Amino acid sequence: VIVMFAGQRAALLLTRPRVAHFSQVPAVHQSISGRTRFYKKVDVIPTPDGKAGQYSITLDGRVLKTPGRNPLILPNLNLAMSIAAEWDAQTNKRMGIQPVNMPMMSIASTAIDQIQVDRTHAVDTCMRYLPTDTALFHAPDYDRILQAQQKKHFLPVLEWAQKELDMNLATSQSMAGRIEHPEAAYNKLRSILEKMDYYTLTCVQGATLECKSILLSLAFISRFIDLEKAIAASRIEEEFQVEIWGVVEGGHDMDRLNNAVRLSSVGTFMSMYLDHEQIQQQWKRWKE
Repeated sequence: VIVMFAGQRAALLLTRPRVAHFSQVPAVHQSISGRTRFYKKVDVIPTPDGKAGQYSITLDGRVLKTPGRNPLILPNLNLAMSIAAEWDAQTNKRMGIQPVNMPMMSIASTAIDQIQVDRTHAVDTCMRYLPTDTALFHAPDYDRILQAQQKKHFLPVLEWAQKELDMNLATSQSMAGRIEHPEAAYNKLRSILEKMDYYTLTCVQGATLECKSILLSLAFISRFIDLEKAIAASRIEEEFQVEIWGVVEGGHDMDRLNNAVRLSSVGTFMSMYLDHEQIQQQWKRWKE
């Protein structure tokens, strides 16, 4: 029974869009990967144009740019300080500079170089997950243990989506296909995504890809669920299999680590970008 369900689930995953995760996009200066640190001092300064509340980062006095050679302008001091800290932490002489250890830089660069220029791809990517959204597919009744875990984590999110988004979405116990939703649900979701600023949309896209769920992503970004719950909800089926068959070293353990790093990076970026009151204000505007 377990193998059958896992196989059906694998078939469903094959129908999902294959797109690069934001941390896999060459959003940080990949050409310097492994290079010996070439700067001594990292500073945060107000942007040269003097625009209030915006900051740049300098390496030995030179203003840092994105991989797309765009000005790296951060919307507040917290984000600027966090990215400056990533650059300042590149002190391993043997490994050299490791862009993989700069998740805040990666998110900011992706937002500036890609999402700010053309948000269409990011919106479409998120939208494509709704028919196969992880939160909408539940195990059959004979898999009661797995089903119970799914209901524990998914049902509160579905109730939240119905209340906050006015979206009464169908669920399925069949893993063989896609769920058809009313056109109004797609229009509502697209409207929300298109109203988001490019930093928030970048984070939503990253969380969607990691959770295989636009619903879990929105619940996480809006802070209806916290990081711990987002991680647990995104890994229900894999952890269920681990409990039965055990951990495959170099496989499950790395998946856990990558999942935690990617979602915590998104959560950290958003918490530094918008505080609780600000995110609630934005959420009201997005829903209008």
